Amino acid sequence: MQSRESRAVAFLFGAGASARFNYPMVANFFGQCEDRGFPHKDCEDLWRYIRILERRSRNEKYPEINAEAVFSLAEQIRQVDAALRLDSSPSTRPHRTQRPVLRSGLSAEDLYRRLTDGIITVYGRMPEEAAADSDPLAELVKEADEFVPEGQPLWLFTTNYDTVIENSLDRWIGSRQKPFEHMRLATGIADQRPHRLDTASFPLDAKPGERPVNLVKLHGSATWKHETSDRASPILETDMRVPTDRDCALFFGYKRIPDEEPFVSLHRLFKRALSTHGTLVSIGFQFGDPFLRELVDFALRANDKLKVLCCLRSEPADQSTVRNLEGSHRERFKLLRDKQGKLVRFDDKQFCTILREQLEVSVGSR
Repeated sequence: MQSRESRAVAFLFGAGASARFNYPMVANFFGQCEDRGFPHKDCEDLWRYIRILERRSRNEKYPEINAEAVFSLAEQIRQVDAALRLDSSPSTRPHRTQRPVLRSGLSAEDLYRRLTDGIITVYGRMPEEAAADSDPLAELVKEADEFVPEGQPLWLFTTNYDTVIENSLDRWIGSRQKPFEHMRLATGIADQRPHRLDTASFPLDAKPGERPVNLVKLHGSATWKHETSDRASPILETDMRVPTDRDCALFFGYKRIPDEEPFVSLHRLFKRALSTHGTLVSIGFQFGDPFLRELVDFALRANDKLKVLCCLRSEPADQSTVRNLEGSHRERFKLLRDKQGKLVRFDDKQFCTILREQLEVSVGSR
C-alpha cells in the first residue's frame, strides 16, 4: 500500500514560470533590462575578466553575457573588499591575483548595490493580470488538489522575486470557485499589521475539508524588507516594490549555503518536502542554484520513492545541470514531454493533461 507521503506532490517554480509576464530569465536578463539603469560597461568588464580566467573567447558582447556569473563575481569582489577592510594587518606576501578594473571607478560595494537594486526594480513591478481562462497556475493548482492526499497541504516553492504566484492565488481563492473555496494561502506572512514573516507558521497538516496552499519563497521577495537596518531584524511584507537598503533576498549568482534567517528555515522546509514527498514537479527552474541542485540530487539518492518531473521552455544544453541530473538519475529525473517527445511548456494548453498522465504513471509505479 502506498503511503500518503509517497503520493504527495510538491512544486518548485523558477524564472521560466513567470516568463509569460515578461519577467526576464537569467539567460536573457540583460537583454530585457538594457534600459533599466544597470552599469552596463562594468558588467562587460566583469564578464571579460571571467572569460580570461576561463581561458575562453572574450568576444561575447553585452547583453548576451551570463548575468548569473556577473552577479556572482560582483558579490565575491564585494566580500573580498569587506574582508580586506577588516584585516588591516600588513602582508609580506605578493598579490598574485589581479582583480578586474571597472571603467566607471565604482567601488565593489556600490557596484553590487546597483546590480541588486536593479533586480528589485525589474522583478518588483506588478504583474499584468492575465485573462481568467488563461492562468496555467490556477489549472495546475486544481490538478494538484486531486493528487495531494486529504489532510496534507499543497507545497509550492519558488526562487522568484516577483509576486505572480501569490497575486494569482489570492485572486482565485477569493473568487470562491471550485475547488478554491476550500483552499487558503499561507505565505508565512502574518495577516495583522505589521505583516511580519514567521517561517514556523506554515501549516504542516490540514483539517478535514481544508487545503492549505503553502507558498515558500526560497530566495525572498522584491517586497520583503528588514524592519530595521540590522540584517537580523524581522522581515516585513511591505508591498513596497522599489529598492531600499533593507531588501531581503538572495540574489541570483549566490553560490553559498544560506546561513542567515529567514533563508535557513525556508530551505529547511524544502528539505522536509524532498524527504516526505513522492514527486517534485519543477517548472521553469534550470537548477542553476548549486545548493538547491545538491539538495535535489541528494534527495533522489536518499529517498528512493522520489521522482522529479522537470518542465522547461526549451531544450537544456549539453553538459547543463539539468542534463547532468537527467543522466545521473535516469528514469527518476525526467523532462516533461508529449508523446512526440516535444517539451511541454507551462503555458501549453496540454500541460495539465500531460502532467496528470505523468503523475499517474509516477504514483502508480511505486
